Amino acid sequence: MAYSEIDPRIFNQNPDSTWINLGLWTGNCSYEKACERLAESVGEMVQMKASSSVLDVGCGNGDSLLLWKRMFQAGHICGVNISPTEVAAARSLTSHDEDIVVCKGDARSISSLVDISSFSHVVCVDCAYHFDTRKEFLEKLFETKKTRARLGVADLVLSCKWEQGLENSRSLWDIFLRSPYRAVILKALSVCAGIPFANLVYGPAGLEKFFDCEKRSSDFECRVVTDRVLLPFSSHLLAKECGSWAALFQVRATGLFLRIVAWLGCVDFVLYSCSIKEEGKG
Repeated sequence: MAYSEIDPRIFNQNPDSTWINLGLWTGNCSYEKACERLAESVGEMVQMKASSSVLDVGCGNGDSLLLWKRMFQAGHICGVNISPTEVAAARSLTSHDEDIVVCKGDARSISSLVDISSFSHVVCVDCAYHFDTRKEFLEKLFETKKTRARLGVADLVLSCKWEQGLENSRSLWDIFLRSPYRAVILKALSVCAGIPFANLVYGPAGLEKFFDCEKRSSDFECRVVTDRVLLPFSSHLLAKECGSWAALFQVRATGLFLRIVAWLGCVDFVLYSCSIKEEGKG
């Protein structure tokens, strides 16, 4: 995975909070509340409930694991993360709850880490675009036999606007031949944000095509929430106070970078869900 660990103190206003996502913002809410709302929206989209067994892929420091229990009264919950530091933090945070377990591993090898068929819901909050690659992770999920799990993802993808005219592009060279400008911008975003380029060559339409292929799922749903994510998170970073010049520089640079990305309109932040079909059924 193209992922580097993030110190949660850089983003959080509350020193006791360890959330590390972009958030779903409403009004002047706090960063922590925006993070909770993003995770909660994924849970609502997949209709999580008290009887749910939840697999949380890319669970960060474990805050979302507690939210599934607190907000939805989910039963068995398993978090998976590739970062040793975040796995340790998640285990510490959830150590009081025997219904929550945390495993270290790569999302691309998810089927070898856990029995996916034992979960009713698979969720991935603001991290799938870092998987190398996202499609490889999704393909592993749909290789699972005899499961009726519901998938819910909060994700960053190529925008609907930029996806037009780049249909069926699979590489930097494909995009460059169609639009050198877009190719340069997307490559810069890939390098600066640590996102595998393969995850930036398709948007909502490409996702829908993937899920429709081989009748993987017939009930794909996608909502674009970019306006409630990128600019509000950027504003939070540009206004946040930091304890050191190094942290201040990192936060301001990230905030400015996200503002430019939002202005360019090259990516969309989306929430999407679908069923992972049972074997022999479409």
